[in-house]
Amino acid sequence: MEFPGFVGPSYQLQSLNAGVERCVNLYAEKMEVPGADPAWTYYGTPGLTVLLTCPDAPIRAQYFLNGRAFAVAGAGLYETTSGAAVFLGAVLNDGQPASMASNGVAGGQLFVVSGGSGYILNLTTNAFAVIAAAGCPTGTAIQAGFLDGYFLVLAPTKFQVSALEDGTTWPAAQVAQRSIAADSWVSMLVLPRFVWLFGTQTSEVWYDVGATFPFAPLGNVLVPHGIAAIWSAAPVDNSVAWLARNVDGDRMVLLADQYVPKRISTHAVETALMTCADVSDFLGFSYQEQGHNFYLLTSRANKMTWAYDAATGLWHERGWWNTTTGEYEAIRARNHIAPFGQHWVGDRETGAIYQQALGTYTEAGIAIRSLRRFPHLIVELNRMYYSSLQLNFQPGTGLVDGTDPQIMLRWSDDGGYTWSNESWLSGGLMGQMSTRAIWRRLGYGRNRVFEIVQTTNVKRAWLAAYLNAQPGTS
Repeated sequence: MEFPGFVGPSYQLQSLNAGVERCVNLYAEKMEVPGADPAWTYYGTPGLTVLLTCPDAPIRAQYFLNGRAFAVAGAGLYETTSGAAVFLGAVLNDGQPASMASNGVAGGQLFVVSGGSGYILNLTTNAFAVIAAAGCPTGTAIQAGFLDGYFLVLAPTKFQVSALEDGTTWPAAQVAQRSIAADSWVSMLVLPRFVWLFGTQTSEVWYDVGATFPFAPLGNVLVPHGIAAIWSAAPVDNSVAWLARNVDGDRMVLLADQYVPKRISTHAVETALMTCADVSDFLGFSYQEQGHNFYLLTSRANKMTWAYDAATGLWHERGWWNTTTGEYEAIRARNHIAPFGQHWVGDRETGAIYQQALGTYTEAGIAIRSLRRFPHLIVELNRMYYSSLQLNFQPGTGLVDGTDPQIMLRWSDDGGYTWSNESWLSGGLMGQMSTRAIWRRLGYGRNRVFEIVQTTNVKRAWLAAYLNAQPGTS
């Protein structure tokens, strides 16, 4: 029979007896052909190749527009190409992410906010300097943005606007302070035609009304949720996702739908977040690939990365496998841009910028460890005998050097608390397309959990699993 629950999210709850599933470094894709069998496929998440390394670290922000890519690495601004980083100027480094925005061809400027200060790069001359205008906040700037010809900057108690197409001029009168709610603004995200201003408990959406101060709140919109991690907000499929909090609590992930927030985190995601002593360092970024819009929520300190796929509504985990400790940690990436038809991500610790690609099967040489832990197999807690388990996968993807990719199976008979040794099978040498992965004589159990792992640097495509099991005596 087809394995029940082969496709599913990471869903591990407060009690493993209730929810034990994990899905790490694999994402599910549903076939769009009616009646397709199998209906789903698990693919491996993309790998990383080093493109360039900036002299300073880590990569605190990236930006791409009109054929030019930039990065804030440590205390420096760099122009980045595939293979080189050109130093443009020094910035303050407070250990937090930086942010950038540009006014494009009309203004010819790049606006950088880093370490509380604002900077302008002249895109024609590459002249770079801290903003001297009295109206631009110094020491308190949090994030940069751009909309309708104006640079925007958020400071703890105010939202400021530059002169039209000129980031070197910040009129003193072009300042808005929060009045709709009492909690302070702490984060900002600019989407097409709208500015999201997040507070600690509530949030607002502003737009250009063409008045003396160009921006004003949208109608009567007051979002009853603030933000728990100020760098967690990211655009997802023309909307915005963030790690939220409000007067009643925190650690829930929301996705706004026409300014109405909807909970997209599951109890499993929220259970994982509740294990964190502090969630303020979580970063959010998004990217689109082959019709999947992914929102990634990652924390180096908490050693976890969660990924939401808007195409399926499923959450999975991503993790960098630490070969020294034998544990998953947060992925290396902490920000993303999509220049030149590629995906570039910046490293969370070093000055490396990577090309992220589905056709790459390591993370800069480190094996990607893909794992799927299936749900409980329980038939009224009666004993079940397991004759065989077969994985339907794409075989024959072995390496040119003759490496035979291995697929590992282990199981638990107490619901996921203790585990058997791993049983290894061949995934097929290169070109051996008839290879089958069948594990036999798997014993018996009343509360069986199976787990499949693959670490060899080859393509992952897992289509289904088939289980041969018979009931025994109770």
